[in-house]
Amino acid sequence: MNGAKVFSKLDLRSGYHQLLLAEESTCITTFVTHKGLRRYKRLNFGTNSASELFQKVIHDQIHGTPGAINISDDVIIYGKSQQEHDSSLHNVCQRFVEVSLTLNNEKCQFSQTKLTFFGIVFSAEGISADPHKVSAIKNASPPSC
Repeated sequence: MNGAKVFSKLDLRSGYHQLLLAEESTCITTFVTHKGLRRYKRLNFGTNSASELFQKVIHDQIHGTPGAINISDDVIIYGKSQQEHDSSLHNVCQRFVEVSLTLNNEKCQFSQTKLTFFGIVFSAEGISADPHKVSAIKNASPPSC
């Protein structure tokens, strides 16, 4: 990210629920309701390894694309120029289309000169802590016994 000047943040719609489970894995998601047994067909939030599986699937989709990093269902795209950024953005979006992953447009941010991603502010000046997070820590009350 050194020298990056243009940033975008992509958020995947309904994260885990976009991933279909293998048929043989659905049995481990079985639960009982008043209407009988039910099974998830898609990855759900209650599965112990869901976050690791999801992280890996998304990482595998963007792997090899310069200027793209993901943390869970969020992807940051960056470039030293608008053209470099746009090329990475196009490649990631094209890959998501190929594997039927959809974005949550309301949470996406495109072509920003400054972007907050997981509590870190990215800009042409470098990286810094999110001032809102720092303020919350500075203004926290000391614990009482």
